[in-house]
Amino acid sequence: MENFLKQLWTDYLEKTEWLEKRGQPSKESYAARTRLVFAMLLELKAFIYQYEFVDNKEKIRYHKHHVPKFMAELVFLIHVQRLENTTQLVSDRVRKKLLEKEKRDLNRFFEKNLSLSQYMSGNNDYLDGQYFLQEGVQMEFPFLDESAFVLESRFITVTGFTIARILAYGRLLPHLEELLAKDPDAVKEGRTEVSSLNWTDTGMSLTEMAYALKYSGAVNKGNVDVKEIADALATAFHAPDVNIYRNKQDLYSRKSQSMFLDRLRKALILGLEESDGG
Repeated sequence: MENFLKQLWTDYLEKTEWLEKRGQPSKESYAARTRLVFAMLLELKAFIYQYEFVDNKEKIRYHKHHVPKFMAELVFLIHVQRLENTTQLVSDRVRKKLLEKEKRDLNRFFEKNLSLSQYMSGNNDYLDGQYFLQEGVQMEFPFLDESAFVLESRFITVTGFTIARILAYGRLLPHLEELLAKDPDAVKEGRTEVSSLNWTDTGMSLTEMAYALKYSGAVNKGNVDVKEIADALATAFHAPDVNIYRNKQDLYSRKSQSMFLDRLRKALILGLEESDGG
């Protein structure tokens, strides 16, 4: 099985590289790549339905690592094409709103599936049987016509499909950032102005601040994705990129979840007392 999957993936990469060298416009290139992915998945599906896994370890490896990588290609390409087709038909103002909504939706997905992301990134295996060995589940592919693709658990499990989405959306977020950076309003609003303020505390402290602002309702009355708040703070203070969802889990394990905010409170009171005394 390993040799077949490796060769199938290599063939796909070679064909996509050939497409890129042709220099087609992005719309035609994405459509051509989607056809390649469909052909690849159909070939994979045919192989899996006639293949007998050697043991559960091989079966788990397929569902956990191999098929999500293949399926992620289709999820990514379908999303990119849908974005391009939708945003080309609307005004710049509506286009910006659509892209920002898409970004919020992706960040909510990452927050919702944070435990699975951590499970995978931590190379854990204690839930593998539950995630990748259950049979009998069917689901329709949500980004295509209902009749276009049906996913059976022999081909990919529900968890495997979620992993595919995690992989695909991880690629889609930078693509969204690029599209937003091309927004004409970004230039008009002077977003290229550089602040002299720099964040000199830790990323965990910035995480505390972001969640506190969200949960307190101090920003948009709480109707905002915490990642947006964190990104705004990082941009304003030139802070390094912060994995806010991973940091949230670390907050739960700390003795005090508000260490930085407690320090801010004490600093404020002390500063006011000293100022008043002066």
